[in-house]
Amino acid sequence: MGNHGRQKVGKENDFGAVMNYGDGRLLLGVDGGGTKTEGVLTTVGGEELAHLILGPSNYQVIGAEGAARVLGELVDGLFSKAGRKKTELVGAGLGLCGWDRDSDAAVLRTMISGLALPCPVWMENDTYLVLKAGSENGYGIGVVSGTGANCVGENPAGQKNRVAGLGSEFGDWGSGTDIGIRGLAGSFRGLDGRGEPTVLSQLIPERFSLARLDDIVDLSLLDNRTESWDPGMIAPLVFEAAELDDAVAKEILVWAGTELGNSVRAVAARLFERDEAFEVVLGGSVLQDGSSPVMRQALENRVLEVFGEARITRLKKRPVQGALRAAVK
Repeated sequence: MGNHGRQKVGKENDFGAVMNYGDGRLLLGVDGGGTKTEGVLTTVGGEELAHLILGPSNYQVIGAEGAARVLGELVDGLFSKAGRKKTELVGAGLGLCGWDRDSDAAVLRTMISGLALPCPVWMENDTYLVLKAGSENGYGIGVVSGTGANCVGENPAGQKNRVAGLGSEFGDWGSGTDIGIRGLAGSFRGLDGRGEPTVLSQLIPERFSLARLDDIVDLSLLDNRTESWDPGMIAPLVFEAAELDDAVAKEILVWAGTELGNSVRAVAARLFERDEAFEVVLGGSVLQDGSSPVMRQALENRVLEVFGEARITRLKKRPVQGALRAAVK
């Protein structure tokens, strides 16, 4: 992966495009995610000229051709909406879901070269946008829990590190999907006596208008399947149950928070000293919007056990703002 820094005017950037600042001064920011792709075009002074949201652009899911199409439509749409030209760009920042391995980087570099951006381009995994948008100086740790879970870091010397972020089957635990699956399992085990009773056994069928808990199986059957159903939809119910002091739900959230804390500790150990102060920015729908503080508290406790000077905050900006920030570095 590495640091894809900016280069001087008149030389080719990493993607083979000759940089020409032109007469204007515009910045492009892109947050290419697995659920949606958000783009913003601004002036260097910060005036927003165009904003668009399209569908997902994770090439690992929709293919390189499909992802390139989405990103191309986004960039062209932004300039069309703003009535400006690409030659006015002086910097671009792109955070892309699916940038997980060196082989991914090769695919995405080729893909972005097709956009013919005439400026320095910063590109990284989209989790870095959380760090760039939420930290005071652009450094520290960014950790995300949403559909998936991921953790990245960068220190003041520009050194980077991250955990894989490849999915639960690879040990990347603590996402909304993980929480939902454990909540569903706990509800069944509590109902049939294999586990402790939990209010989730009532909340889940109520939420999905089911006569019985095991009718939830119907939502996954081919004849009934809808694109809107996935186990992560149960995660908010786990938070709701935790607010009701449900022991099973609270245990799930403590587990998830602890696992994310483990990720933060693993990344921080390679970038910071134990007594060094740095920011930990929490992003993703689960960490930002979860109604119960149990998960966040477990994460914080796990981190502060080792890195006592870490300052933990929740992201309050759109991740795409981190892409704009990276574009001017």
